[in-house]
Amino acid sequence: MLFRSDGTFDLTMARKQLAGVLAVRPDAALFIRFHVNAPKWWMRLHPEENTLYADTHPKPDTEWGLLRIIEDDAATPTRTSLASKKWLAACGEKLAQFCRELAATPEGAAIAGLQLAGGIYGEWHYWGLLHNEPDLSEPMQAHFRAWLVQKYGTDRTLQKAWKNPHTGLQTASVPSLSERLHTANGVFRDPQQEQQVIDYYQCQHELVADDIIYFCKIARENWPRPLITGTFYGYYFSVFGRDATGGHLALQKVLASPYVDYLSGPNVYYPRHTDVGDPYRSRSLIESVRLHGKLWLDEMDQQPYLKSKKDPDYQAGVQNSVAHVRRNALFTFAKGMGFWFYDFGVAGNRLNSTAAEFATGWWDHPALMHDIRRLKTWLDQTMTKPYASAADVLMVFDTDVYYHVGIKEDIDPVSQQAVNWMTLAAYQAGAIFDPVHLADLERVDLKPYKLVIFANTFVLSEAQRRFIRRQVLNEGRHVAFIYAPGFSNGKTLADDHISQVTGLKMVETHLDRVPAIRISNPDISWTTGKKPFAPIFSIEDKAAQPWGVFPENNAVAVGSKKLDAATSWFFSLPPVDAAVLRRLCQEAGVHLYAEPGNIVYGGNGCLVLHSKTGGSTSIRLKDGRTVLLTFPEGACTAILDADNGGILFQ
Repeated sequence: MLFRSDGTFDLTMARKQLAGVLAVRPDAALFIRFHVNAPKWWMRLHPEENTLYADTHPKPDTEWGLLRIIEDDAATPTRTSLASKKWLAACGEKLAQFCRELAATPEGAAIAGLQLAGGIYGEWHYWGLLHNEPDLSEPMQAHFRAWLVQKYGTDRTLQKAWKNPHTGLQTASVPSLSERLHTANGVFRDPQQEQQVIDYYQCQHELVADDIIYFCKIARENWPRPLITGTFYGYYFSVFGRDATGGHLALQKVLASPYVDYLSGPNVYYPRHTDVGDPYRSRSLIESVRLHGKLWLDEMDQQPYLKSKKDPDYQAGVQNSVAHVRRNALFTFAKGMGFWFYDFGVAGNRLNSTAAEFATGWWDHPALMHDIRRLKTWLDQTMTKPYASAADVLMVFDTDVYYHVGIKEDIDPVSQQAVNWMTLAAYQAGAIFDPVHLADLERVDLKPYKLVIFANTFVLSEAQRRFIRRQVLNEGRHVAFIYAPGFSNGKTLADDHISQVTGLKMVETHLDRVPAIRISNPDISWTTGKKPFAPIFSIEDKAAQPWGVFPENNAVAVGSKKLDAATSWFFSLPPVDAAVLRRLCQEAGVHLYAEPGNIVYGGNGCLVLHSKTGGSTSIRLKDGRTVLLTFPEGACTAILDADNGGILFQ
């Protein structure tokens, strides 16, 4: 332990670990993941600084066996509040000391960067993410009040916003669990009634972003030469429906910081992510990361499909593993980003194998190591080329919207579908798309995009609605709006807000059963949620072309309308079927390279084709030519030239 209770500070273990790497590879450039969580002795010494959960008591950590320092993080452990000023001061001081002292050692000369880690598993999720709610502690109460002072300035302004004449800047409190679980309008919080809860979640997420920037700044300023600083942050897809409680919603604040060079995170964990034939996906809004001049690094922690040598499917397991690793690495390449392999070790093996066969690491197999070396050599040759995306679909997502909707999936069954399942369907449909944050829409060059999908932009300001109408609904492109675009303007909820942004006359419809949509061509129906919910909107516009209905009342649930300079589409529920999205792409003139069943990524003048079955397949190039390719039977991943379809790497 570096930071001891007697105040001493010891670099021995850190230097030993670094020296071990350098003994194997003297020219290595090393990155350290530095956990800034308070030591357990410090938490016992300062119990008043610890997180106070809104719905449970902290559980004691496991105290026996060989344990990681993050062993119990995902439960409801005793952990310091991320609002604690004492923690920030104490651990910030020790981080600065670590940087100064390590930089002066021989091992310090090999350090290229620090990854500052905090919160659950070092991934900056607030304590209690999965099932519980933070944080009623005194540090958080004090921080919330200070935040309100900055936002509102006077008691009167706060009272007006909260519709509460009895509160004040020095007495306002973090909302209770019951207040957080309540939503005044079904899926939505009404800002006219629930601004206190909206404010709290925004405050909590800005706090986490401030903590990240604080520690990155300390590391940068206390290292005597240029240092790369980054963190686990920017998770957007696959956050278990707990985005408001402990996701990464202050993305814009972190992206704007000059002290953060890169963001990183594991690949998505659901839906359909690990099997051969599934699409690999990064966790973040990568286009926004690029637009801010940052780098995204995937932590690729998917175990390959190696089997025991005695297994009759041993060779198929090797082939599947090679295709699997290529697929994962090449997604990141196609997006102009990077990644690292993360091995959970023997204890993380999910395969039926003997310990001896897999005791040396997940990817420690001659065929895999040979292919990884070949792939790395090929990818290194592309580093000097300016990156260019191949996407002609742009998908627009928001983070602030999570302050305004229910915090559980039974309250808000829409957001998970729009963010996680609809994007899965887009990959399966064969579309190449870029995901971007709503706040970065004005930074985007819209010319390459034939289709823009507004996925969960349920909160839109007047200025954002105006930009969408003037700039996005333009140049002949197709624009698809999902569920309730702009229903909230941050101050009020109104059906008319939706009509204003879509150009379609919209009305609220009432359904007594689980919402279901049926469309023809293709003949498909789908549902959202497990019970009826509100609000639900439908098209009531004579100039619109109906495409799908609610069977319960025949209200138009999906349709389009030709505007002066674009075609506007509306989907009452997120389209989560690949056939529906493929049809939408075809209507918009989006280029689809392959038939359903194959996954295609594109970027930097290359196409990445991932197939579960191999054999003969065809690729349709953008110039209209069709190229027939033949691969060995079984799983495969190959790199193709986007201009002529030639195989560049197989």
